[in-house]
Amino acid sequence: MFNKEQSTELFDIGSPMENPTIYSWIVGSVNGLICLYSKIEETVLWNPAVKKSKKLPTLGAKYNLIPMGIFFYTKYGFGYDDSSDDYKALFIDHCCDSYNDEVSNMRIVVNIYSLRTDS
Repeated sequence: MFNKEQSTELFDIGSPMENPTIYSWIVGSVNGLICLYSKIEETVLWNPAVKKSKKLPTLGAKYNLIPMGIFFYTKYGFGYDDSSDDYKALFIDHCCDSYNDEVSNMRIVVNIYSLRTDS
């Protein structure tokens, strides 16, 4: 992948996040487009090659709206849908009313963002 003939120069490409000091992670990457999510519930699609980004609407559950005693976590995904020629972000919220994670108490909410329709 790398050899001595290639450039090893490093340069800052910046961050598309509103607050780059808040911990964020890569949800996924397809065709150079990167989906990032931060602890402040900010989701951004970013193309670092052209230095453009798009903040997505909040689709997952809001942590501050979850009542005490509710166990809650979210899974994230990002990909390309060939059938609709569209990039999509996926948010799957899992909630249950106790920390024992009983399946009978679990509620799952799925939200999908489409870049093509911006919704």
